[in-house]
Amino acid sequence: MTMSVEVDFVLPRQIGKQEEDALRSLADRAVSIVLEIEGRSKEMYEVSVLYTDDSFIRELNEQYRGEDSATDVLSFPMMSPEEMDISSGFPDVLGDIVISLDTAERQAKERGVALEDEVGLLLIHGCLHLLGYDHANASEEAIMWRKQETALNLLRKSVKGQS
Repeated sequence: MTMSVEVDFVLPRQIGKQEEDALRSLADRAVSIVLEIEGRSKEMYEVSVLYTDDSFIRELNEQYRGEDSATDVLSFPMMSPEEMDISSGFPDVLGDIVISLDTAERQAKERGVALEDEVGLLLIHGCLHLLGYDHANASEEAIMWRKQETALNLLRKSVKGQS
């Protein structure tokens, strides 16, 4: 059994097959790396990734967080970290990650990085949330940011290795 990363697109514009394939591959690599650094068996988890636009993510943000604004990434964990028991042999569905490509593109330009780097960061951030990490206070933030940076560095190395 292998880890499953399901990727879907809800966008008002068409994207090319090459861009779609690159985003699917990026999601798979980013989730794999986060699970690896967390010492979790990659074979036992399922994650859904949805790439969308500002309009769609704004609706979700208002519906689930009460915030009437677009955001870059939302995570919807299916269970708490304590409930993640892989001893049953069945994969745990970690949850869903939703990323606005509109916001990711703006943030990439603002930071002076490639879109792939920004989307990779958002995937890692979202996956860490699925695993129970948060940044509600300074100590939680420090832990999450450290893990995020470790995973992002590994993701960058994996991208360079593919070139």
